[in-house]
Amino acid sequence: MARSFINDLTSLTVPDPGISGAKNCEIRNHIARAISAGKRIALFLDYDGTLREIEREPAVAEPTPPVCDLLKRLSDLPNVDVTIISGRSRNDLEAWFGTFPFRLIAEHGASRRQPGALIWEELDRTVNYAWKKELLNILRLRSFPCFPNSDPAKDGTALPDRLR
Repeated sequence: MARSFINDLTSLTVPDPGISGAKNCEIRNHIARAISAGKRIALFLDYDGTLREIEREPAVAEPTPPVCDLLKRLSDLPNVDVTIISGRSRNDLEAWFGTFPFRLIAEHGASRRQPGALIWEELDRTVNYAWKKELLNILRLRSFPCFPNSDPAKDGTALPDRLR
């Protein structure tokens, strides 16, 4: 099971041009040996561009069946702690991954939900986001074709539309 998971994980990630095939194989084998030996493993998995390919419209980048299958198998592995990290909203992560026993980090680290918890922690309670409204006005003045529906009052830490 560990070997299958490692092979699947490698096939879903975008290869880093700076890592040779031999180095990638070495990393994969190292993780598989650690899992097989019963060692505790922590996996920190980015969502957009790693678990799920980048989509032109971010709203359509829901987890695919192969990603869901991989995450289900990950959740069944003992001694493997998974953290999914994303710039997406906690609502997106909760909808997609809320049933998994994973740590979820949303909004570029501003919110965190521990495995099994129902409540999200706001890690940015002391941050003042008043600058967002001014920045959005500047971007709109400069005719950037992004951020048309951004509302700093409801979007929390995110500027939800991206230049693609």
